[in-house]
Amino acid sequence: MNAPANEPRKRLGMEALAVVMLLAAHLGLLIHCATAKSICYDEGAHVAAGMAYLRYGEFSIYNLSPPLMRMAGVLPAYMLCEVEVPVARPMLSLAAGTRAWAYYDLFQAANLDRLHGIVIAARMTVLPISLLGAILVWQVARRLYGAAGGLTAMAVWAFSPTILASGSTFGTDMPLAVGMMLAVAAWIAFLRGPTPGRCLLAAMAVAAVHLVKFNAVLIFPALVALSTILPRGAKSWRSRLMESVTGLLLASILSYIALCGAFGFRLMFEPNRSFEPVSSTMQRVQQILPAEFPMPFPRYLVEGFDVQKWEAESTYYNSLFGEGYFGSDWRYFPLHVFCKATIGELALASVGVLSLLWRGPSRLEWCWASAGAILVGGMLLLTDINIGGPRYLLYAYPIAFVLLGRTSGGCASVAGMRVARSFFALAAITSAVESVVSAPRYHSFYNIAARGLQFDVPESDWGQDLVALREWLAEQPIGVRDRIAVMTSAPTWAEAYDLRALELRNVARTRYVAVGRQFLTGLPRRHRGEYCMLRNWRALQLQPAIADLGGMLIFESHQLQPLQGPAVLIVESWEQALADPLLPTMRNLDQRKQQGR
Repeated sequence: MNAPANEPRKRLGMEALAVVMLLAAHLGLLIHCATAKSICYDEGAHVAAGMAYLRYGEFSIYNLSPPLMRMAGVLPAYMLCEVEVPVARPMLSLAAGTRAWAYYDLFQAANLDRLHGIVIAARMTVLPISLLGAILVWQVARRLYGAAGGLTAMAVWAFSPTILASGSTFGTDMPLAVGMMLAVAAWIAFLRGPTPGRCLLAAMAVAAVHLVKFNAVLIFPALVALSTILPRGAKSWRSRLMESVTGLLLASILSYIALCGAFGFRLMFEPNRSFEPVSSTMQRVQQILPAEFPMPFPRYLVEGFDVQKWEAESTYYNSLFGEGYFGSDWRYFPLHVFCKATIGELALASVGVLSLLWRGPSRLEWCWASAGAILVGGMLLLTDINIGGPRYLLYAYPIAFVLLGRTSGGCASVAGMRVARSFFALAAITSAVESVVSAPRYHSFYNIAARGLQFDVPESDWGQDLVALREWLAEQPIGVRDRIAVMTSAPTWAEAYDLRALELRNVARTRYVAVGRQFLTGLPRRHRGEYCMLRNWRALQLQPAIADLGGMLIFESHQLQPLQGPAVLIVESWEQALADPLLPTMRNLDQRKQQGR
């Protein structure tokens, strides 16, 4: 008699157990990745800047985004680790765009023997944010598609290599992604049941995400679109308009207060003429405003936003299918999303699209899809940058994973539900196996179908393999350990990992050369303050490496030697490499800017 009554309780217990297991698996993979990789490209600069904020209150260092996340993230390391924080004030004499890297050089020189431990301590503060993202994705998908849909979305998040790579890296990407998701969810809850309390919570969520990154401003077009799409019963359009405007005004006011407060309300209302903007956007703003106009933001906030816009407007270079190009290529992000997704993710996405044929999207699905599309579209329209792979689309990933839940929720028949759940289980297991087998090399992950595109669609070298290189060298004879050169585009010195790397100018005297995959595109990349170009890059793509560390390959030095000329071209700026005959064919040369990249 009690079986029917106990059945819902049993299902809830099984669901809770599945949630706990997924969170535990996600946390375990995050910790494994966070402790097994070396300092990624800009992590060190984030950590050093956060230390300068805490020690000196110096917000001029790495002010391309607000300081709060860096301060909070490095606080455990600041309190628990032995850290020497160099004086930051002299960095003010440098251009705003170079201060962070110059200061990081000082910081790592002062903390070289303990640098890795400091960064690992900072990484631990990002792990709970990724766990929060998993819970948030589960809850939203559960409300849309039921328990099966919620577990589908959560499993995809838990085993996604892209999420695991960002969730174990200290920076602003994961906090921004989770913050955007939370702000959209809070806004939808407010629109569906507008009360003063929900309005305040939504406005606070929007303000909080502005404390992470300046491009959080893209949330406002998404909120406006949601206000238009989401139905709100029989209310008049005037009533709906007043609710939305009230929420948007409150969110704007709180965001302004939060942003200025993050910089301590210091150096506010300085005259327009006192700034020397480098971005064309801020230069136009300066020309429009009167010279004595008091800028209503802290000085370092204005400077940081200006530098961020300058970077977004700058013409970076990258390569696809062996051809270099300046600016952007529409194929870049779709290809990287495909290459970096597991086969399970791709299968769920394919079935999710096909499911639209027998069950059209609900109004709430339209809302979430529109929010994600606006966030991605805004980023693509406002920047001309092809770097970072899926990392720069990360704030759309939670929404995308929620929508994948439709593959196992809301089927029209019992038979269809069983098929959907079986498919979900197979896709989840496939993703889990791919993720576990690839651990901890999530930055260099390419799915099985895209494995052959690692040179054609390159984005797997973020300087994360110096730990793996140290472990490989430990297995080699002692004479080999002192005869290796290292080419990595990450600004962290090899000496931080006890690697006595030889100068690249002496590559002929080495036994082995550890080469970051970014250099195998043939394009000049930064290395220790210079630009280095590997001239025999085409041949190296076809030759077997001595060892594959993920984002770094190890070759014997003679393999690097081209038919004529030096093996490595070392120049002060990337423009100097444009005349080299072994440089890849470059598109959009007329669009390139004069500043070096």
